[in-house]
Amino acid sequence: MHLFIIFSLTIFSAALGSEPEDTVIKPGVPWLDTNGNRIYAGGGGFYYEDGLFYWVGESEKLNADLSQGVAMYSSPDLGNWTNHGLVIKNTSMSHGGFSGPWRIERPKLMFNQPTKQYVLWWHFDTEDFAMRCVGVATSANVLGPYAFVAGFQPDGQPSLDMGTFVDQDGNAYLVRSVNNDYAGISQLTADYLNTTGITSAGPRIEGQAIFYHGDTYYLLGSTGWAPNPAVLAVAPAGAPLKTAKWTVQGNPSNDPTTFDSQSTFVIPYVHPDGHKTYIYAGDRWNANGPGGLQNSTYIWLPLEVDQHGTWSMQ
Repeated sequence: MHLFIIFSLTIFSAALGSEPEDTVIKPGVPWLDTNGNRIYAGGGGFYYEDGLFYWVGESEKLNADLSQGVAMYSSPDLGNWTNHGLVIKNTSMSHGGFSGPWRIERPKLMFNQPTKQYVLWWHFDTEDFAMRCVGVATSANVLGPYAFVAGFQPDGQPSLDMGTFVDQDGNAYLVRSVNNDYAGISQLTADYLNTTGITSAGPRIEGQAIFYHGDTYYLLGSTGWAPNPAVLAVAPAGAPLKTAKWTVQGNPSNDPTTFDSQSTFVIPYVHPDGHKTYIYAGDRWNANGPGGLQNSTYIWLPLEVDQHGTWSMQ
C-alpha cells in the first residue's frame, strides 16, 4: 500500500501480504470516515497497535468551544478511518467545586503494560479556563468505554495545552503549558495515572508534541493558538528526556503561519524495512471562519531532516 500525503510523500504499509493500493491524504479539506461522515477529532493523539492506528480527538461541539466528548477512529493506513464514537462523554466527568459542561482538549492515548490498561489524558477545564487541569481515564479495551479517574493540576501547577510521549523503555511523560509560562515535562507514575514532578522546562509553546529521532529528542509546538510560526526545540544528542535542556532550532515549516495550522502530534510511521517517516499532524482551527471550530480541518505533512540535522515540512 502506498500512502501519499499532499504532493510526494509515499510510505509503505507494514501490513504483511497486503496488495498495493493508493491512499491519498489531502490536507486542509474536510475528511470523511468510512461511512461517509465528516471526521471530528481536533487536537488529536495517535496510538498504534496490531496493525491499526487509533486517533483520539475532540468530538463534535456542544457549542462554539465545548466538545461532546473524546472521539475515536481507527485505520490500517492513516487514510481510511472507521468511527468508533465517543469513548468518554462530557457528562461522565466531574471536578469538585466546578460544574460542566467541560472543555475537553488535546486528548492523548497510551497503553500501560504493567496494568494492561489503556490510559487517556486530556486538557480538562471549564469554558473560561478556571480549572487548568488534566483529565485521566482508563479502559481495559482500546475502544473503551473509558472510565473517568480524576481531574487535577499535575504537580500542583496550572496546566493548559498538553501532550504525552511514551519512550522506548516504557516510561511515559506529560508535556504541557504550565500556566502559559513554559513547557513543563514530567515523567508519569508507573501506572500512567499521575505525574512525578517537573524535571525539564522547554520553551513557551502550545500544541506540544515530543518525538525521538536517532539519539535525540525533539519538542514541536507553536507560539500561540492563532496561526503562527511553528517552534522546534532540540535536546542535546544522547541526553535523557527526563532532564533535557532545550535549544530552539526555529520554524521547520518556513511559513509564518505554519500553513494556517497548529501542531498536535508527530506520527512516527515505521516502514517494513524499519526506517521511519515522521508526519506533522496539525489542526487548521478555523475559529473565525465560516462554521467556526466545527468546520476545522487537518493539516498533515511530511516532517523531514537533512544530513545537517535541519528539519523541514512542506
